[in-house]
Amino acid sequence: MSNFKSNPDDSNGPKTVGIMLDSVDTFFNSRAISDLIDACEERSIRPVFFFGGSLERSSSAGRYSYAYSLPNSKFIDALIVFPHSIAPYDPIEAVRTLIERIPDLPVYSFFGHLPAIWSIGPENSRAIQEIIHHLHADHAYTKFALLTGPDAPGTTSRERQLQIEKELHRIGITIPDEWIFPGTYSQHDGKTTAAQILKLDGDTPEVLICMNDQMAIGAVTEFQNHGISVPGDIAVVGFDDVEENSSLPTSFTSVNFPIWEMVSIMMDRVVSDLNGITSYFPEQIFRPAQFMHRESCGCSSWFDHADRQQGNFTPLELTRTPQRNLKKLSGLRRSLESIIDQCLQSGDYGAFTSFMQGIIQTLSRSGHLSDSFIDLFSTQWTSTLLKHNDKESQILLNSLFLDAFRLLIQTKQKSFRKIREQDLGSLAFYREGNELLSKKITIKDAVRGIGANLPILGIEECHLVFLNQHDPKKGDLRFSFYAGQYTEVYEEPYTRFPVEELLPKQQMKSGNPLAALPLAFNNYVYGYLVVSITDKHFSQFDMIQDLVSRIIDAAMGNEILSCHIETLTQNNSTLSRLSMIDEFTGLYNRRALDITGKSMFDQAVKSRQSCCFIFLDMDGLKKINDSWGHKEGDQAILSLAEILKASFRERDLVARYGGDEFVVLMINVQENVVIRTLERISAKLDSFNQTGAYPWTLSASWGFSMRTKEDVDKTFESLIEESDAILYQHKKKKRSSQ
Repeated sequence: MSNFKSNPDDSNGPKTVGIMLDSVDTFFNSRAISDLIDACEERSIRPVFFFGGSLERSSSAGRYSYAYSLPNSKFIDALIVFPHSIAPYDPIEAVRTLIERIPDLPVYSFFGHLPAIWSIGPENSRAIQEIIHHLHADHAYTKFALLTGPDAPGTTSRERQLQIEKELHRIGITIPDEWIFPGTYSQHDGKTTAAQILKLDGDTPEVLICMNDQMAIGAVTEFQNHGISVPGDIAVVGFDDVEENSSLPTSFTSVNFPIWEMVSIMMDRVVSDLNGITSYFPEQIFRPAQFMHRESCGCSSWFDHADRQQGNFTPLELTRTPQRNLKKLSGLRRSLESIIDQCLQSGDYGAFTSFMQGIIQTLSRSGHLSDSFIDLFSTQWTSTLLKHNDKESQILLNSLFLDAFRLLIQTKQKSFRKIREQDLGSLAFYREGNELLSKKITIKDAVRGIGANLPILGIEECHLVFLNQHDPKKGDLRFSFYAGQYTEVYEEPYTRFPVEELLPKQQMKSGNPLAALPLAFNNYVYGYLVVSITDKHFSQFDMIQDLVSRIIDAAMGNEILSCHIETLTQNNSTLSRLSMIDEFTGLYNRRALDITGKSMFDQAVKSRQSCCFIFLDMDGLKKINDSWGHKEGDQAILSLAEILKASFRERDLVARYGGDEFVVLMINVQENVVIRTLERISAKLDSFNQTGAYPWTLSASWGFSMRTKEDVDKTFESLIEESDAILYQHKKKKRSSQ
């Protein structure tokens, strides 16, 4: 594969890497984001995170998925995707569609292997074998329940489930269908599943295996809330080994993934490719997952039965800590002994401090800064004092270990302090944001209010961009915020720039990591926030995204309602507002129909004018997509939209209702005019097909419903339903005649 070009505007400067994932609102994502920020900082790379939600949150794309249209080679040099995050049910197809429009960017897949893309992910089979062997052989469990994640071929959850069932089948165990519970990786799924297990009559499972720790934590919490002991009454096992497990009263059995190691390997490769040291080519790299069994499966602490005087660590018979874990712990213990001996011999005590700083940083990144390490550290402290029993050495050793222990506690406290500061700021911002929502504010009021409250969150830099109401490929900069400097709310004419550049270059003042947060509500995209990430303050981004979106939507609605209905019906150009235009076709969208169309209808009823609804639907779109691909299907929709634009009067409202469906509202019109208009559309479709410009045939069906001044019982909604029903009959007749 040929080399990809780097950023043409800054080929010799620091590189910028885009990172696509759904949100910060999962424990796994939070850990991965934190490690990516560290890895990028070490390599002088600027990360830009595009948080776009799930592409499969509903039958259409999630409202924040606009973020996935922003990465562009004009702003970033490479792209990292989390395929199972943005498309948990069909990661391969979703990512393929996303990256087709950016062929000049090298793309790297994290925690998910994709064809034709450089990918790195975990190898789970060994860890899953150890899970099943340990639960069955060491604890004698035979009754297993499973809480899955998104279940479809090629998904992480399906892969893990098949491996678990294979290992259970090997020892003659089958999970009953009613004990396999569906989930979506959320804590709520865990709570719901635990509640269902508690309601089971008769036989109940002895162990619940959850496909991620987030669900497992929810299950453990629900069990404990109902007085069910974990693991006394039921054992619980998860995947991910996230730090949040430490909040549980029972140490958590899980599968640890080497996130920091995988991030480091990936970022080294990104840097190497961008600097021309290597050439980009598809490759799949695996790193082994590690089974971490603790108390929630029925084990006791690794060090409960340690012979502390001899420094020999003998785990309980039931725990059978995997051999590689013992080797790691034994190696760490020997390293502690060695560095202490060196310090005592050389008198250079700074080496021990440096060693401990490095160990604590490494364990924090890998998620292993746990009770087990603290037990090991404390045990080694005692063992070292017994080995060096002269008073002078013991005073020195106590001083060194106390300093190291203080550093360990400070690391934990720093983490908790950040969480507390963010929580306090988030609560205040949420309160102020809801205060704005309670008022009838304008867009300008909304922008000012958002900017005024950003300092509460500890954000250092933030920019608000609205999509231009006439050209959604252009952005209007509405405010810029720099902590300790200024908040500037811009007036018209706004700074306008292509959104593929994300921000005007003059606004890029800091080198901090950035996040792009789309602002959308009910699938209407208004723009996006670009927020800097300082000291890994990103946990509140989901709240910011949701609250600011609702504020903008409310303000937009207030301004729409204040417009004069007469002006809107006479001049459709006034309707070309950001929230009223279908970005794909340039026609009005469903919201325009619901708000302005309803106003036009009410005005027609009030003035005793006739009106007509026409419901149109393209024929054979699925066949076009299946035979020639979705790009051709999109072109067919655009072509039909252009014909409709040219077929109706200036004052008619032509809206894309959704997908390949269109609705037209005509006011003060006679039925013969409607029929002639539809005949005109038929003629234009024939002319279009006769050109032979495309391999497919463009065709449409329609139904229309009239309301005269005498039809007092026909409402706005009933007319749309009636025209849709007539359309259905039209399509049915057309199919039967073919």
